[in-house]
Amino acid sequence: MMNEKPTIFAKAVVGKNFNGFTLSSTMSTIIEINPDLPATKELMDWFNETGFRHASTNFDVYVMADLLKINTSELLSGEMKYYATKVIIKGLQQEESIWYPSCNTCKSKVTITEDVVRCAKCSKENIDYSLRYLIKLYVEDDTSNSIFTLFNNEAASIIGVPVSDLKNTKVTNIEEYNKIIKDSCDKEMTFIIKAQDKTYGN
Repeated sequence: MMNEKPTIFAKAVVGKNFNGFTLSSTMSTIIEINPDLPATKELMDWFNETGFRHASTNFDVYVMADLLKINTSELLSGEMKYYATKVIIKGLQQEESIWYPSCNTCKSKVTITEDVVRCAKCSKENIDYSLRYLIKLYVEDDTSNSIFTLFNNEAASIIGVPVSDLKNTKVTNIEEYNKIIKDSCDKEMTFIIKAQDKTYGN
């Protein structure tokens, strides 16, 4: 049934962290495949919406959590590194630019002075560079609110427009630019959060 992506319900199992996280059954363990429960539909809806994007060995095991739990130290003391949380995007912080000139080699911010492009990290001048997104999202759920910082690829998926195109739009059509920013808000999305150091990501 692997290709069907079934929902597996397990009760009374033992979790262990040794050479990776494992679950073991006991004499009292109950396991059901695709149980007829409201939580089953909720889980499948979440997976179909965003979960498949995170089915990767790049992430450790993660669990669903609300912002209130993530914003406290309750989860930071455990072994779990990543948490998934469903939030509503309420706005973008625009006091500063939502993009920056980035070194194509190390992705660090470059300085441009009198047409001389310098990357301090690479200690080089006249390097190739491009624009990259750096946005801060105001988000909330039923329990709390927070600010998530997103970089290029994750930010582009929120904005829906390549950063170079958005910069040109801001110069040529500020009304359209404002509409794009507005359309990026009031979306319900699921984010994967690295909770140990409160570094947020997609």
